[in-house]
Amino acid sequence: MEKLIWTGLDEKAFKPYKSCINKGSPGICGTYCAAVLTHFTVLRDTNHWMAKQDLINAFKKVVDDYHLHNGTFYWNVETGLNSVFNFENYRAKSGLLPDIEVPKLIDQYQAPVIVGTLKYLGSPYKNHWLIAYAYAYDEQNDLYFKAYDNHGKHNAVIPAKQTNAYVYLEPIQATTIEPSTDEITNEVDDFTKDIAIETNQARQIFLKRQAKEAEERKKKQIFGKEWNEWKDMII
Repeated sequence: MEKLIWTGLDEKAFKPYKSCINKGSPGICGTYCAAVLTHFTVLRDTNHWMAKQDLINAFKKVVDDYHLHNGTFYWNVETGLNSVFNFENYRAKSGLLPDIEVPKLIDQYQAPVIVGTLKYLGSPYKNHWLIAYAYAYDEQNDLYFKAYDNHGKHNAVIPAKQTNAYVYLEPIQATTIEPSTDEITNEVDDFTKDIAIETNQARQIFLKRQAKEAEERKKKQIFGKEWNEWKDMII
């Protein structure tokens, strides 16, 4: 094969997954791809190295174990990813025609995409799931993917024409939600609780003395008037 010029992610980032080999029978390639995609995404976003085997065990339950049909279809992989991510930060999506869509997705998100191959399309992998992370066109304009194959290769090259489906993680953008009136009121109440409003103590003393004197004068009134007022009226 001629030398291809690849666009996408560096294959070195996927070398650590070379040892993640799907050895069981029947195979659980969908589980391995979901686990590796998750491991790669979390490591890239948070620099946290998750336990690979724990991820494989978790995804096996939601991708390969609990469906009634033989084989693993793209909706099984999509549903399994969403059950684990729970629509926080990412949502899994899927589709057909990977030879058209996968290059766009790699360009847009700079992220790997799970792709499915088919036996009747001539794939030596037969019906299988891989993770494509780079693409290239040859001189005849035929498209190829570079992929982790969960069979021991982290840089396998596969013709895009042998693939029929894809699954990817779409980032969920954080949205700004306008708070309700009650929430605003509660926030203001919480805020004002922290504010100590000190009264003018001298004025408070004056007002209390004034009220006390007014009460005492009222007690001395005769028919609503003080004695001096009555005296002035008489004189």
